[in-house]
Amino acid sequence: MEEITEAFGLGEPVEEPQPLAEAWSNEVYRVRTGTGCYALKILSPATVASVGHAIGIEAAVLATGAVPMAEPIADRNGEWLTRLSDGRFARCHRWLSGTPASGFTPTASYVRDVGRSLGVIHGLARPDGDTGRLSPVDLRRWRRALERSAGQKWNARLRALTRLVEQATEELSKLRDARHPMISSHRDLDPKNAVVDADGRVGLLDWDYAGAVVPAGELVEAATSFCGGHSALVAEFVRAYRAAG
Repeated sequence: MEEITEAFGLGEPVEEPQPLAEAWSNEVYRVRTGTGCYALKILSPATVASVGHAIGIEAAVLATGAVPMAEPIADRNGEWLTRLSDGRFARCHRWLSGTPASGFTPTASYVRDVGRSLGVIHGLARPDGDTGRLSPVDLRRWRRALERSAGQKWNARLRALTRLVEQATEELSKLRDARHPMISSHRDLDPKNAVVDADGRVGLLDWDYAGAVVPAGELVEAATSFCGGHSALVAEFVRAYRAAG
């Protein structure tokens, strides 16, 4: 941890770094030093391949000044991603205080705030290829999974999903062939990656998965996940999205 705080020029920790149990894919720590409170993320070389592209998207959104988000901190070399002596990589963001959105009861003002932020992000309209780049689904892998799980009590429930998987595969194939334009966006925008501050503003976190999306698809996913399935709130989300451009 000392190597990371030194790399980002944060100063000496004033308390023991706290690991975040909510982190799924990488190690994340809350670190408080004499200069402030920070979130430090340690990434393995295997997970860092696409982060460079994601950082560029995060930087473009940050530059608008219109989307509440955790501020990334550059290392001493001016880079937002620093390589550690053990071959891993680290990122640093200023700690964004608030209530995790995953435990927040949706309100109209809350969903409007997220909808507005997504509208700003999509309004940048940064081209990011087309749907022809999407990876196809290999149905052989699904069928092998069914075979390997034969005898398990949940196998019948899994098999019952086969037609749904086949339909999704067909739709994805059509989408790939249509080559609809895609744009850069957060791509993992749901309540687990947001916090609500004391003023009710919703700050967006964890941009490491940012990349190409079909805007309408991300709009539907974000609206339904933040609105808890309430149609009236979904409508508020979409109105705010449109108002943001």
